[in-house]
Amino acid sequence: MPPYTHLDPGSFELVGRAVGDDDVGALVLHGFSGSPTEIRGLAEHIAARGVHVHAPLLPGHGLHHRDLERAVRGEWLDTARAALEVLRRRHRKIVVIGQSMGGLLALSLAAEYSDLAAVVALAPALAINRLAHLSRISAVLPRYIPKFEERSPDLVDVAQLQQVWSYSHTPLRAVREVLALARDVHLSLPRVTAPLLVVQGARDRTVRPVSSHRVMARAGSTTKELLWLEGSGHIVAVDADRERVWQKVGDFLGAPSRS
Repeated sequence: MPPYTHLDPGSFELVGRAVGDDDVGALVLHGFSGSPTEIRGLAEHIAARGVHVHAPLLPGHGLHHRDLERAVRGEWLDTARAALEVLRRRHRKIVVIGQSMGGLLALSLAAEYSDLAAVVALAPALAINRLAHLSRISAVLPRYIPKFEERSPDLVDVAQLQQVWSYSHTPLRAVREVLALARDVHLSLPRVTAPLLVVQGARDRTVRPVSSHRVMARAGSTTKELLWLEGSGHIVAVDADRERVWQKVGDFLGAPSRS
């Protein structure tokens, strides 16, 4: 069961009213074991600035953590790619935004599609902390390591926990799929040429903050920025600096402010 039953973990779409010819479609991707709730506030902010937003629910997510145990990275990529293709048929400019594992998917798509207008990686999961070690040990010694790790959303602002629907248990087998995706993305980063914004919380306990520095160093983009947040943990679009993140992403995408 979800930790907060008032939240809908499903996919959503927000229709932004474009200003003039600035027709922008945004694919927004949630993180591993999470749901689109973790990027809802950011999505609403950029939609209010004219961007049409589509946030799909990735395979294995939004129901029961045992479903995630059977998911593989190819399914996540296929879902993201299919959603991107729909947006490409509807909009003149396309941007991709992703949180954590969603950030890896966004970077993978940016390496594949050279015509993206921008890519935003929020705490990209290039180097995972404790779960990575547990998943490797569990592969070798499955009898001694539980199949699931109990955890809660990585937030500094604990009041925001009620805004995030995520699994309370993470299947370690699926973590290995994230690690494999991270290796693939690391190799493909030089092919990322779209304008790039990376956002990283200094108090992130899920992803090692060095991940964002590695993305910045290896990405082939000529325009790239790093937004460093001293007061945030992993889910940066929900945490203590969320409004700063929303404003920066909107500005980076060039979406006109309605304020």
